Amino acid sequence: MKWISLFLLFAVSFALTVDVQPGYVRLPVNTTQTFQIRLGSGEGKVYTLEAFGPYLSWNIQDVWVGPSGKILSVSFSPEEPGTYTLSFRAGGESGSVTAVVYEEKKPTDIKDAIERFRKKVSTPAEKEKLLEIESLYNDSKYDLARIRISELDAMLKREAPESSVLPRVLILTALVALAVFLTKMLT
Repeated sequence: MKWISLFLLFAVSFALTVDVQPGYVRLPVNTTQTFQIRLGSGEGKVYTLEAFGPYLSWNIQDVWVGPSGKILSVSFSPEEPGTYTLSFRAGGESGSVTAVVYEEKKPTDIKDAIERFRKKVSTPAEKEKLLEIESLYNDSKYDLARIRISELDAMLKREAPESSVLPRVLILTALVALAVFLTKMLT
């Protein structure tokens, strides 16, 4: 009986295992996610690893797996939104991963700010900052784009008081002239 237990323990230690990491992902369309496939405790022979699912970088590979195991990578680059189950099988064992792919919507507040700033910018530094904001927006780096928008807004507000001094002086002069006129009329 002791020999049978030892034999079963020995046989299980060389059983192939298939593990896929991460087991669940959520990603936008037209991005790439890399999965690690861990083949563990092989018998020291070549296994055929099959990958099932769309948008994978490969579908079948022959891999030598020894007692220490083997780690492989596969890229998933979806072009359509949806929920995908990707399965990997080798030597009768399998592992799978679920990928939820969504259509990324660009925030309209950043787009509106870019349109608004196009009418306001005049200096080369402001134009350069606006180009940087547009680049960040196109690269889907929305948080950085919002930070640059606040910086550009601060740049424009610093320049605004210098240009608005003349109208304020004219309005103040007109009010003083009106006050003088009204006091002359009353006396």
